[in-house]
Amino acid sequence: MPVPESSPSGPPRQPDRLSGRLVVAGGVVFIAGLLALGLALAFWAKRGSAPGGLAALALLCPIGFALAFAGLVVQARAARR
Repeated sequence: MPVPESSPSGPPRQPDRLSGRLVVAGGVVFIAGLLALGLALAFWAKRGSAPGGLAALALLCPIGFALAFAGLVVQARAARR
């Protein structure tokens, strides 16, 4: 009868910690981009144009998504080992 493998009881390994931070940071940056996008759309609807800086901040959405995705990839690769 095979013995089930036990999980490590020590602190999380470095890739696990890194992936968790990347996912959280990506989520925060994504939410900030969504807020900037919402504000840019509100300005655009009200005035016909949005401030350039606010519209540029809306680019945080894809950057946040990429960070979170990178964290998930690191996490998946660490789980395969």
